[in-house]
Amino acid sequence: MNFSQYKLLMTSGNTGIEAMEIDRTDYYSFVRAKIDEGHSQIIISSSIMLHVLRKMFVEKKAKIVSIDFIEDDTDYLNQMNNLIASVNKDRDYFYDLMEELSFLAEQESVEIKNIRIKYRKNEKPIDLSLSVNGLIKAGENENIGGEISFMVDSIWENVKDWI
Repeated sequence: MNFSQYKLLMTSGNTGIEAMEIDRTDYYSFVRAKIDEGHSQIIISSSIMLHVLRKMFVEKKAKIVSIDFIEDDTDYLNQMNNLIASVNKDRDYFYDLMEELSFLAEQESVEIKNIRIKYRKNEKPIDLSLSVNGLIKAGENENIGGEISFMVDSIWENVKDWI
């Protein structure tokens, strides 16, 4: 599967968030150009990451592929991977996973580096990852635009109150 990359940027005037596809140019040149146009970058805090994960898990019936952390704590990562495996076998374990991760959502921390989920829509695979720097990687298919919009709306639900 081919992947496209999108950068989440706050619109000029802070009236919303846009997911802008990064064309084949250099990432940092793309970001600089968008900032020069009046957009601003956003940071996806751990609390927002967990909100998006919960919403995608519940409403899209997503499978959790991975959760990556800023710090390389092998023991904690192994514990989380085991818990994610349990969730993917029995969705009732999702509460346990969210409970374990809840301390990361305090104080608007950025301890979660990346989340990756997969699910199907109209028999097509959806593969999305969201990074702390507002980068979305998405498997390419005709349904992906609407699914990215759903993710962006979930993020905006949390961010709009801060502005």
